[in-house]
Amino acid sequence: MATLITGGGSQVGSALAMLLKSSNSTAVFASRSGRVPEGFVSVKFDWKDPATFENAFTTSNITQFDSVYILPPTDDVNAGDTTNTFIDVAAQHGVKRYVLLRGSNTDINSDIGGLGVVERYLESKGFDYFVLRPTWFTGQVEFRSYHNLKTAFLTSIRERGQFESIIPTGKIPFVTVGDIAQCAFEAITAPKNVQKGKTIVGPELLTYDQLASILTKVLGRQIKHQVVTEEQLIDYYVSSGTMTREVAQWLIAMDKAVEAGSEASLLSLPAHELYTGETTVAEWLEENKGLFTANST
Repeated sequence: MATLITGGGSQVGSALAMLLKSSNSTAVFASRSGRVPEGFVSVKFDWKDPATFENAFTTSNITQFDSVYILPPTDDVNAGDTTNTFIDVAAQHGVKRYVLLRGSNTDINSDIGGLGVVERYLESKGFDYFVLRPTWFTGQVEFRSYHNLKTAFLTSIRERGQFESIIPTGKIPFVTVGDIAQCAFEAITAPKNVQKGKTIVGPELLTYDQLASILTKVLGRQIKHQVVTEEQLIDYYVSSGTMTREVAQWLIAMDKAVEAGSEASLLSLPAHELYTGETTVAEWLEENKGLFTANST
């Protein structure tokens, strides 16, 4: 069995590749930069250059991919058309199973992030597909990466002992990259995906103040959570140089929804719609606390 992993050496993609390798399956990365885990093949792929879409299927030594893991373009809030164009190319090369990374509080009729159209397209084509809908990650650099602990707050925690948000009381069931990858692995290796997706959550609900307390305990130094204004956070996102104001405003809207209870309410979903990870934030921090030290790079 062979799986193509888009998004290069992303955290979930890399963890998924390791799981596939451990099960004697093949994983090939489709990457713009070519930076992927050691021991894996990478083929040139760029979401902004549709001419590269064929590369994945013509330049590796894999004659047939059984499935594709899709990490959509992270810098485009209307990524549906581009993603569907790629799916067409994959289908022409015989791919019949697709695992798509979206976000929590989305469904096939929701065009948040421009990706509802992708779900509807997969459904209309009759493909075997599965949609990963994780809440916020403890890891880094995935779809809407600024809702990931390691990406959003790493530098400020490391350098200033503080992180900022517009969420004073909203609770989040943080999930680890490893648990998301496990759900993706199960979707790829299942005989058939009867259910078309699950919301992926962690084992505990935390406010950012509670997160700061856990960081303080694990890191052994005071870490504070500072509530800021919407405009301050938008300015920070844009000044980071990693996103447009449009994307920043979209993220702010998601933050406001969290404060209103959007992520906490996920735990009320029917059991068959939930995938609950096993790793707590404290456990993840213990394994990764070196990232948050002043001399870490």
